[in-house]
Amino acid sequence: MIDHYDFVILDIIFNFKKNNKNQLIKLSQLEANFWVKIERDANSQIQSAQLGERISRLYLEGLLLNKPGMGYTLTKKGKEVLISSEKLN
Repeated sequence: MIDHYDFVILDIIFNFKKNNKNQLIKLSQLEANFWVKIERDANSQIQSAQLGERISRLYLEGLLLNKPGMGYTLTKKGKEVLISSEKLN
């Protein structure tokens, strides 16, 4: 099941690629952006190790693609999930 924090990860990856001339986001950049985005969330109880677990699960579900040495990008399925979630909000 995909939750709010999973959508935050997908959104960060999507926007990074869009705003950086199709460059892929590195794990360290993804992690830094993730913590900045959820920092304002007063109800945040997420643990550091869970970020890696979330990224792994999104990868296994076919929503992310990790190109070795280049970084992360969304798959077609990942983009569709992100766009459909934005339409629901």
